Amino acid sequence: MGLLLLAFFLPLLLASPAPPNELVLGGTEVPVGKYPFFVRLEMVMNNGKKMLCGGSLLTDRHVLTVSHCVVGHKLGESKAYIGITKIGDKKAKWVQERTIAKISKTLHNPQGRHYDDINNVAVIELSSPVDFTATAQPAKILRDDSRVVVKHGQVIFMGFGSTAFHDNKPNAFSDNLLETGVVVAKFDYCQRTLPKIATDNDKIVCTVGPHGTHGAGAGESGGPLVAQDGKGVVQVGMLIGATNSDEKLRWPDVYLRTSYFCDFFAQATGNAFSCS
Repeated sequence: MGLLLLAFFLPLLLASPAPPNELVLGGTEVPVGKYPFFVRLEMVMNNGKKMLCGGSLLTDRHVLTVSHCVVGHKLGESKAYIGITKIGDKKAKWVQERTIAKISKTLHNPQGRHYDDINNVAVIELSSPVDFTATAQPAKILRDDSRVVVKHGQVIFMGFGSTAFHDNKPNAFSDNLLETGVVVAKFDYCQRTLPKIATDNDKIVCTVGPHGTHGAGAGESGGPLVAQDGKGVVQVGMLIGATNSDEKLRWPDVYLRTSYFCDFFAQATGNAFSCS
């Protein structure tokens, strides 16, 4: 099975098409303010095409995503939307739009393939600070997430990506931010999907859909995977990709484990962000 980077413009090849209600695949709408750290990234590529990705707010100026969403793009023309849960709400008073000013720091090796690179992570800087409100708050990331990232444990993924496919291509993208519950898979599932980087359980989280088709779709790279730690929602991963199959029980979605990068996050934000 080949791995896919789940950005907006990339085709997502499936073994067979699935009905729209089964594919933010199997998701439900997220109410305003539920995940105030979620960021929608609308990137402009050097060829003028646009690419959709997800991210999460680290500080009032910094957003976490994966590097293949930002490296080699026209950052000054690309936008970040904080607090958004519906495409039609871009001008709503609770939504904040910012231009992406620069890549603050990335670990990505430009000579390597993104999906073979454990360092497929980037922190980007916004053109101006975000005002912290009920719909805009930084993510919480645990330095030790072993209590919440457990085999068969429930986690949640969110995004604006594909909800339906036709002729092996995504043909419907959600106008709403969707969330879906998924389950942490055994580590050998990660090794099956991403053998070149799934060498350490500390670096990767894999999830499977409880009903076979719940999980990530095209347009959701960099989106946050979250869990409950008893005190609230914590981010435990960011989407790097998935296989070209809708068999989510057999072929999992793959995330970089955020706890592994805590030192990098502090460095990239000038110590403005720190893991708990």
